[in-house]
Amino acid sequence: MNSKLTRRETLAGVGIGCIGITAGCMGDNDEGGGGGNGGLGTNTIESVDFDAEDNEVVVSVIDDHNIGGVRLYDPDGERVTLTGIDPVQTEARLRFQGTLENEPYNVVAYDENEPMEEYEWIPTLDVDLVGVETAESDVGPLPDRSSDSHLEITFENNGDVAANIESIYISDGFPVDYYDQDQVGSGGGGFQRGVDQTTTTIAPDNVDEGLFEDGDLECGGRTEIIGITAEIEGSDPITREVEVTLGGEYIEPDVYYDPAGCGDVSVELID
Repeated sequence: MNSKLTRRETLAGVGIGCIGITAGCMGDNDEGGGGGNGGLGTNTIESVDFDAEDNEVVVSVIDDHNIGGVRLYDPDGERVTLTGIDPVQTEARLRFQGTLENEPYNVVAYDENEPMEEYEWIPTLDVDLVGVETAESDVGPLPDRSSDSHLEITFENNGDVAANIESIYISDGFPVDYYDQDQVGSGGGGFQRGVDQTTTTIAPDNVDEGLFEDGDLECGGRTEIIGITAEIEGSDPITREVEVTLGGEYIEPDVYYDPAGCGDVSVELID
């Protein structure tokens, strides 16, 4: 069986079923909330939501329905998952693996193998970078001389689906200029199920020295502005400006791979 369902195929499949239906077959449901009836059937589907804790798409249907199953199709028309539903049930839960995109998905209700209704659902993917702090290196046996060479970044998920931070790095400012690279440092991670906030670390993995090295051996409390970019799967990248204060004594790199940089670095998000 071909798992891909185009809109033309769906319309062809319900053409016979629309005979004798006087209302609702070609009508649109303009109700808000990120979804609506695609005009293929009987207004059986009331709403579609995402349960982040169980990683399931939840489809609510009317009490008196005559459907036997629900299928989810991605924005490319590929079937993602499916489940059955009994006549006495008013909720179908579709187990989802992976990350949902902030694009239209089609939820299709079936009576046996005949599509009865198509419902467009757009997941809300809304991640914000809300906090930044410095962290000391935990590499090497001399922690008393380790510089503040890492950044801990806090994200908040304000959407209704799980989110994955593919990568995060310094994208602008003196570290980029010093190393002559588009990206300095690396990190990433995802939100645990049902968790609204998560913290990930930018480490100096792709540079020889610390994140805040710029070749200037004098720290002295001077301030600089850097840009931090996070790439979110299924969404546009986030870029925020951060004010960096370089204080303390300059720390040279050593044979134990303690990163170089100022010993007392503080950071603050710029609104």
